[in-house]
Amino acid sequence: MDSDAASLALMPAQPTAISAESSAPSERAVSVLNASVSAGELRRGLAAIKMLPPDDRRDIRASVRCLIALFGRGGSQGQASTIAAIHWRLYALCDIAKYPEFRAWTLGIDPDAGIDPKVFEVAADEPLVAHDRQVGFDPDNFFNRLLALTEEHGRA
Repeated sequence: MDSDAASLALMPAQPTAISAESSAPSERAVSVLNASVSAGELRRGLAAIKMLPPDDRRDIRASVRCLIALFGRGGSQGQASTIAAIHWRLYALCDIAKYPEFRAWTLGIDPDAGIDPKVFEVAADEPLVAHDRQVGFDPDNFFNRLLALTEEHGRA
């Protein structure tokens, strides 16, 4: 079974969230993408996508269908926003996982999970921002929050 870190690498590149005519997502898009999600929902979403065949992990439609199957088809706008937020946060986490700093939170942790649970806590709370016509985490803010959370946990 692949580790979470390896699964992040197998997900496709983030779809473009911002049209060529626009330099920023609409307010509605930002509110959807920043819908409240938990670290547990992100972990469950990644675990479910990790169970897909590798080709399906690279297929955006397949990963969305997987999340809908996991989190329900209730049809409410809130539920749809939550599923969209989970999906985009996982894509944003894929981008963050490409940074060399990320390795500090993937080594020496549960070998099956592969990613320190604190990463999911930050990914659940860190705002998504527009950059390079896409939506993701600000890398400096993400790693600063993760470092602060990890240091705080180490002193507990």
